[in-house]
Amino acid sequence: MNNQPCSIVWRRFLTSKVKPAVRIPNENLKANKPTNFTKNFPLNERTKAWERAGEDKESWFKRKYAHVHAKQKSQPQVDLYGKKEAHYSRLKQDILSSKRQQEEHKSKYSRKSVTLGLRPNPLMEYIYGTNSVIAALN
Repeated sequence: MNNQPCSIVWRRFLTSKVKPAVRIPNENLKANKPTNFTKNFPLNERTKAWERAGEDKESWFKRKYAHVHAKQKSQPQVDLYGKKEAHYSRLKQDILSSKRQQEEHKSKYSRKSVTLGLRPNPLMEYIYGTNSVIAALN
């Protein structure tokens, strides 16, 4: 019986301390030292080719790669399998066929006269006399 109250007191002592949700590793070691960023920088850097040549970057690249564009311009475009030509001919053919379809579609609905669709309305003639729209179009 004496043992039970002692264990309750001991349990309360352990649970009364608020524990942090996240534990930071090596917290005691990092707390006192200042942060040092120099360790993140590279110790030695590779010297660039233009620095070795003693030129600025732009002139070095111009000197090195100037001939590439001239060489590409002098060589004719080579289409070994004729894909480009086939593509352009297919595009031209598609455009012509779409124009032909459009003309066929238009020809179905073309009317010889505008007044063919308008029929005389007897009610309109009774109220207004001759149909004014048909009279104006004729």
